[in-house]
Amino acid sequence: MKNNQFYSFHPIAQTFGNLVDEFVNRGLHDLAGGSVFQAGYPSSNVLESNDSLTFQLAAPGLEKSDFKVAIEKNHLIISAEIKKEASETQEKFTRKEFDFRSFKREFVLPENLDLNKIQANYEHGILSVKIDKTVPEPVTSRVIDIA
Repeated sequence: MKNNQFYSFHPIAQTFGNLVDEFVNRGLHDLAGGSVFQAGYPSSNVLESNDSLTFQLAAPGLEKSDFKVAIEKNHLIISAEIKKEASETQEKFTRKEFDFRSFKREFVLPENLDLNKIQANYEHGILSVKIDKTVPEPVTSRVIDIA
C-alpha cells in the first residue's frame, strides 16, 4: 500500500484505504487469473536477433500437447485448449489459485521472416517459437536508373 499522509491522521481512512488497495491490487489481480494468465492469456516476450525473431510465452503447468502453433497469412497464432477434469476430492481448500484456462495469442509478423523455418519448443513452463529471418540476396553489381 502506498503511504498517504492522510491515513496517519484518520484510522478509519487507513482501514478503508487498506480494503480498497487489497481489492484493487489483489482481488482484481486474482480475478484476472494472477500474474501468469492476466487478461485471459499468458505473458509473452518477443526477442529479436540479427537472424531470427523468438516469441516466448509463460505457460507453466501445461503439456506440449495442449498447444497449437499456426501461421495464417502474416500472423503467428498460439493457442492452448486446457480441458478441466471433473474430480472430487476430500480436501477442503482455504484458498485455491490453480486454475488453467484456454487462451489464444496472435502476433502480426514482419515480412522479413522465413515462414518455412519455424522451431517450437516447450521447456520449464516456457513455450518458445523461433522464426528465422530471410537472408536478402547479395548484390554483386547493379545499374541504377536516374529519375
